[in-house]
Amino acid sequence: MSSTEEMAKKFATEKRTFFKGLVPIIISVVVAILLAAFAGIVGGIIGIIIVPIIAFIVLYFVWAPNDVFGTFPEEGYATVIVRGLGFRKLFLKKKGFGFNNNWDVVPIEYATVRPREFLGMFLFLWPFERLYVYKQKWVKYTEKEKPVEKEEVLRGALLKTYVYFIGLSGAEDLINMPIDIGMAVEMVIVNPYKALFQMQNWYRGISNFIQGEIRNEVRKQNYSELIAKGERSLDYILIEKLETLVSLVKDQYGVEISKIKIVQISPADKELVKASTRMAVAEFEKKAIKVEAEAQSYKRSTETMGPIIDMLVSRTGLTLEQIQQETRNNPREFSEKYSQIIQEGIELVKTQIAGDKSKYIKIDTSGNNGEGGNPLLDLIATFMAMSEKSKEPTKELSEGTKKESKESSRGEDKKNKSSQEKADEILKKYESQ
Repeated sequence: MSSTEEMAKKFATEKRTFFKGLVPIIISVVVAILLAAFAGIVGGIIGIIIVPIIAFIVLYFVWAPNDVFGTFPEEGYATVIVRGLGFRKLFLKKKGFGFNNNWDVVPIEYATVRPREFLGMFLFLWPFERLYVYKQKWVKYTEKEKPVEKEEVLRGALLKTYVYFIGLSGAEDLINMPIDIGMAVEMVIVNPYKALFQMQNWYRGISNFIQGEIRNEVRKQNYSELIAKGERSLDYILIEKLETLVSLVKDQYGVEISKIKIVQISPADKELVKASTRMAVAEFEKKAIKVEAEAQSYKRSTETMGPIIDMLVSRTGLTLEQIQQETRNNPREFSEKYSQIIQEGIELVKTQIAGDKSKYIKIDTSGNNGEGGNPLLDLIATFMAMSEKSKEPTKELSEGTKKESKESSRGEDKKNKSSQEKADEILKKYESQ
């Protein structure tokens, strides 16, 4: 990674720092010479002690903080030392880790290059060896789930997990609709040498690589499939490709990808975004109307079949479960066996329908085109379908619908009291037989 301009600026600062720290050292040497000249051997010994103490103080508090003869790397960073502008070595400040011969970050027990520091300071032979700095641009994905562009002059490689944002604009789908895609990519540098010296900008290189892979996948599908949940969704595709991406990026760029997540996917044209939103709302309303209609249909079917089922239970002594079992096993035999009771039940329901047609469904037991068939079998088929439906009717009924149905039933019962009384009279007549 070429950073000649940044290195030149830093070298100017380092030279100023060097001469600033040189002054007290020169003064200490002059004092040591004077002590030796006027105080003899004792003065010379004192001078010999003073000079290295002053030199160390200058090194630790003046030079090393400004990367002259030494440096203090931050925890979790790898600092690069160059000779000229060519790579020389790496200093690692990460507890329990070191480098192998390829400059991969490895646990300390497997390391061949181990950190050597003195009071937290790493030493090198300045100005022949210098600390490497470079300018880099990247986009951070913040905790507030927003991308933030950054550009800084860096003095090392971050060895901690970091969440970057990689965007892709105007990727065309199967029908050539432009789509904007945003990805949160969790990455960590595992080989500082590859990341910093095998390409101009490792972040841009990885971004281009991932963008190319995603652009190819977007061309194979349309927008609705990309945002759907399932095997063809973009999230699912990324999970499939993650294993391949990890090995390629790690080998080529020295960076390990631990997670990729789609955080934004929308049409590039804002009018298309509005249209997509309207379609989603319309689809939701359509489903809501369908669920409500099915719930009302089931409620009315239950009210219609209820008297017939009750009559079968009271007249045959069978339980509801036994009736359901018989209708499943042999519906034709069941219809012939209890044909009279079922027919009487139909007459009872017809009486109820006459009282309030809106509360019950019409029982039409004619065959195709109004011609004959087996009306009892048709009725049993209806009952069998209801018995299957009754296993999970509440999944589609909202609480509001249940409450409304109960209140509606109470009102209708009062309104149709006269019709119900007629039905009760018929039922008592059959029970007394």
